[in-house]
Amino acid sequence: MMSRDADIMEMIAGGERYEMVQLPDSMVDTTVFVGNLCEFVNDGMLSEVFQQVSTLKSVPACVARKPNASSRGYGFVAFPSIEEKEAAIIKLHGFILNGRPMRVEPITDKPGINRVRVPEKIVAYTVGTIKKTRGGQLNKMRRNTHEGKHKRLSREDIEKLNLGRNSRRKNRDSQ
Repeated sequence: MMSRDADIMEMIAGGERYEMVQLPDSMVDTTVFVGNLCEFVNDGMLSEVFQQVSTLKSVPACVARKPNASSRGYGFVAFPSIEEKEAAIIKLHGFILNGRPMRVEPITDKPGINRVRVPEKIVAYTVGTIKKTRGGQLNKMRRNTHEGKHKRLSREDIEKLNLGRNSRRKNRDSQ
């Protein structure tokens, strides 16, 4: 019954429910964060606003939503080029949408912190769904270097690496 209620809420609010996934490497440079959104802004409205600065007829845009389909107050928009992304930041930061000034910012990676999570819908629309290619490998456009493959180095690990590097230099200099 709870799923039925969520489906009804989805129809009323105009929002969709979807999983949040880490932003793939291929989308970091061309995606913007859009904050301070009114709770009634939906994906179509957000896309329509950002079409002003894009060559695309339909710009991939998603409002992040809670499991009950209510808005989290922020979203993401993907562009085909870095130039269009930068034009969107310049032109639309502070743009009033449904009575609120939007906050449009680039997505930045911070070392040691997991990458931002975005609605799976925007990733699937932009780079495709997770599926195997003809060679049997996974779609590399969805690759994410922050998925736990890289271990965070401790201060002790860094010191060990530096000691090893310094000892190699000494050996090379003495020869």
